[in-house]
Amino acid sequence: MKKLSKLFAMLMVLLMALLFNPLFADEPLISTQTYNYGEYCVTSDNLELIPLDFDETIILFSIFKNGTLYQDVTFSQIIKNKKNLESTVSHYKWGTIIGINTNGILLNTVEGKKIFDFETQKVRQVNINNDIYIVEDELKILTKQKGYEYLNALFDYMFALDEQECNEILNKWGKYKVQIASFNKNSKEYIYFNFLGGGILTKKFLESGLIQVCDGGNAFWSICYNLKEKKFYNLSINGEA
Repeated sequence: MKKLSKLFAMLMVLLMALLFNPLFADEPLISTQTYNYGEYCVTSDNLELIPLDFDETIILFSIFKNGTLYQDVTFSQIIKNKKNLESTVSHYKWGTIIGINTNGILLNTVEGKKIFDFETQKVRQVNINNDIYIVEDELKILTKQKGYEYLNALFDYMFALDEQECNEILNKWGKYKVQIASFNKNSKEYIYFNFLGGGILTKKFLESGLIQVCDGGNAFWSICYNLKEKKFYNLSINGEA
């Protein structure tokens, strides 16, 4: 009798495991994602995916400030055109949260990168399509398409730093022209990014070689990327004259 009871208990455990295993579920199990940063907390039950029969008032994520609900952010606030959604078997994919800093939430949506501003409670599109100029390519690896991939990663990196000057740079990101160079130093491979946001910058001038500016504040800055370590480092922002 004891053996039968034990066998029955084991069968019940196995049955429960099967019933609650996501692999056997018709729909993905709902899981609330939470992001905390300082006085803000962001939660979402619809991170990345929303139902096929969704309403445009569906809440994509909720923002709490000091423990109190600050704002529910809906689909219509983030996505301009629902035709841009990517469909899966049972859901639509709208995007996801990349990170949070003092100023807001960085989103990667089907319409590109966007930032939800905590203060204005508005969403703005991020322009990553800077004019790129490959001035030196010792490693023979650079293309403009590759350059844009690095710029996307660099934007996320600068956002995560959450420093005042970095946030000022992010706010005017689309205004910069970018020179890119690849080089080998001490048997290590690097990519150098030179951002220029002021002055008379003709195409001929920008393609002639790396331009060094001594002041001008954050209108001029640079950073390196280590290809092997896949890390940005040596951020250098010009000072004021």
